[in-house]
Amino acid sequence: MDTNVWSFSPALEQIRKWAGSNGIQLYIVGGWVRDSLLGLPAWDADLSGPLLPEALKPFLPGDGSVTMTLRDAGLGTVELHALGETFEYTAFRRESYRPGGAHRPSRVELGATLQEDALRRDFTVNAIYLDLRTLELTDPRNGIQDLERHQLSTTRDPESVLNEDGLRLLRLIRQAAELEFSPTCAVRQAALSHIRLLKDIAPERLRDELIRILTADLRHPEKTYSKNPVVAALSDMSEYGVWKILCPEAENCASDPRLIRAVSQLKADPSLRLCALWHSLPASSLREACGSLKLTKKESQTVMQLAPLATVSMDTQGFCLLCASLGRDKACSLVSLRACLAKEGLSPADPEEKHLLDEMILRHVPFSLKELNLTGEDLIPLYGGPSERIGSVLNALWKHTVLHPDDNRHETLIRLAREKEFEC
Repeated sequence: MDTNVWSFSPALEQIRKWAGSNGIQLYIVGGWVRDSLLGLPAWDADLSGPLLPEALKPFLPGDGSVTMTLRDAGLGTVELHALGETFEYTAFRRESYRPGGAHRPSRVELGATLQEDALRRDFTVNAIYLDLRTLELTDPRNGIQDLERHQLSTTRDPESVLNEDGLRLLRLIRQAAELEFSPTCAVRQAALSHIRLLKDIAPERLRDELIRILTADLRHPEKTYSKNPVVAALSDMSEYGVWKILCPEAENCASDPRLIRAVSQLKADPSLRLCALWHSLPASSLREACGSLKLTKKESQTVMQLAPLATVSMDTQGFCLLCASLGRDKACSLVSLRACLAKEGLSPADPEEKHLLDEMILRHVPFSLKELNLTGEDLIPLYGGPSERIGSVLNALWKHTVLHPDDNRHETLIRLAREKEFEC
């Protein structure tokens, strides 16, 4: 494995020069080092070192080329800023956790050694340290060996590591899929026996990790995979029994291999992929699933609106009216959702739906009342003043122009409004 593969951004290079000129021991540790060693593009460099945050202050340059913001004094964490980029710096520390795996350490002791700091990390491949001054590697937990073997080992006994923080179970699934690594047998067994710890994690944190899993194919788009990382991650979630804890409503449907393949074929929009994953759930279960994972209002609205439409049978007229009512963006998402499910035999979607939608867009179909070349004020003279019928007539005219877009002209719409068929 080539250990001279470092590519520093201008901001990181500036941090490096600042540390070197001031004799500051500064290390990059975690995913940036791991991915660089694997020959993958690396970003989000996490910094660490023996100095406490307050000890860094006297070294900050007067020209503001490197600045610092306190993030969490108790954890010894600050943000270092250079050339518009932000890097998290954490002083070497020891951590203790209460039983229950609730993600945050109950006790933090700053002033640890590098070797002690490595023991608090999850997997050996994330505990390789690059000295920014000398570009020398320190590998206290044999992470490079695991990189070469394409395996995930914990920095200590897996029972202890996974018992401390339930979120590490989802990180294990995601990183195994993203890197195409295999957990060791001991790690896999420990994960299976500690799945219940996910109950102790805040729903918002579970949601964030689930979003990363649903978009695992974005982490290394340049990598050639033997198995799509989203398929791998979702399959492992079912194997480990994650859904039973994370979202019981989705346990059965999310385990279908056909459905998992369909999810991976959609664009990397987590809301849309959840629509596919949960499309067979009744409305009450959809609401429960969205609520239990604390999805955002926008995410919940997308799931609640599109998921039930994924397998609805429609004729051409019904399809066009539905797409117009959804708006262009959501209509495109729905067509993509239905097509991916149809490939796996899970939706009755017509193969012509995409062509129909393209035609609607090409012919400038009005996708909302705002795009109708007529307003309510234009109809007032027809009724001798404001009328409750105007809203109904506008809606009828809009539906007509969805199916006959060439009629979306002011004079034509006025004429149609006078005709009996549009009277309500």
